Amino acid sequence: MSRFEQVAQEVAKNSYLREWYDKIMSIIGDYSPANLTEDKIIETVATKMNARSGNGVPNDDDRIFFTKILWVILERTKGNYEFLPQAEIVLGKKLHAKQVSILIQANK
Repeated sequence: MSRFEQVAQEVAKNSYLREWYDKIMSIIGDYSPANLTEDKIIETVATKMNARSGNGVPNDDDRIFFTKILWVILERTKGNYEFLPQAEIVLGKKLHAKQVSILIQANK
């Protein structure tokens, strides 16, 4: 079983991950296909991650959980993310960068 398959199963079986996956997918479902870009999806996940943390600073567990959710969402909506080299690391860094960017914009 690939790492992606393990993560996808975890998202499907873990009620916390599934709840947030469903919330984010319902938001993404409202986007037009033209606006459904990787960056927009990452921004949506980062915004939800910030909202979940309450104080705007997600803990390490939230970063891991939301990175897994992001990976599954990108694979399901955009495709070709299952075998992205070091996907969890790459997507985690992109998600963190977007999350920090949103926090900076909010504090201006």
